Parts: sequence; structure tokens; C-alpha cells
Amino acid sequence: MTKTMKTSSKLKKNRTQDFTDALSDMTDQLRLLDQKITMAADNSIQEDFQKRQQELYHATYTINKLEQKQRISRKKLVPDRFTPEKLEKRLS
Repeated sequence: MTKTMKTSSKLKKNRTQDFTDALSDMTDQLRLLDQKITMAADNSIQEDFQKRQQELYHATYTINKLEQKQRISRKKLVPDRFTPEKLEKRLS
């Protein structure tokens, strides 16, 4: 009877240990999957942010260039004293 109880006890411990090991493995796998998903989402957000930022920089550069061209063409057409940026008071 004692041998049967010892054997039964050992089997129970083995099953418990196997279950604990399996549960630990599953936890590790879930942690790795979560990490992969998080990294993929972070990378996607970072790429989208950089793309939008580059578009914004390009648009700002284009606007500044157009404004500069407009200033240059305005200076060629109109003398400086008549441009709105350089209005001077006339003494009469």
C-alpha cells in the first residue's frame, strides 16, 4: 500500500511539473507574440510619422520657394518704395 501511495504521489508530482512546464512555455510564447505585435505596431507608426513629416517639410520648402520667387518677381516689376513690405513715410 505504501509503495502504491509513493508511486501515486510521484505521478501526481510529475503531472504537476509537466503542467507547470507547459504553462510556462505557453506564457513565454504569448509574451513573444505580444512583443512582436507591439514592435510591428511601433514600427508602422514610426514609418507613417516619418512619411508625414517628410511631406510636411517638402510642402513647407515648396511654399517658401514660391514666396521667395514671388518677392523677386515683385521687386523686378515694382520699385521698392511702392512695395507693401517697405513702405516709407514721405515728408511733405
